[in-house]
Amino acid sequence: MRPLAHPEARVIEGVARWSKLVISAAYPHDVNDATFSPHDCARMIRAALPIALAEAAGAGVVSVAATVIGTAYRMPADLAIRAFLDGVAAADAGTALYWSLPDSAHHSLALEAARRLGLG
Repeated sequence: MRPLAHPEARVIEGVARWSKLVISAAYPHDVNDATFSPHDCARMIRAALPIALAEAAGAGVVSVAATVIGTAYRMPADLAIRAFLDGVAAADAGTALYWSLPDSAHHSLALEAARRLGLG
């Protein structure tokens, strides 16, 4: 698969129990002397997620499983979680999202942010 430019997304055939995979250019990598601040990264996630969810819905995907993007080394968890949920809130797609949040602190942050945005 060729590299995607931000904020493009593609849906490809999946493997095993995942019938389709949604690939999103939602998060940048520091390459070729380009660096991105945590707020740059959050802005990109906010912009990319509505496109990825619309692409998923257009391909007939009825549910998406996701993880928190960016908390490993680039963004603090609260910023990453808020950016992700802002992107979901901006999406106009009928695709259900299931978010894996095994860390209890991340789960609490997500619940609070989702309530503020009116997300279930």
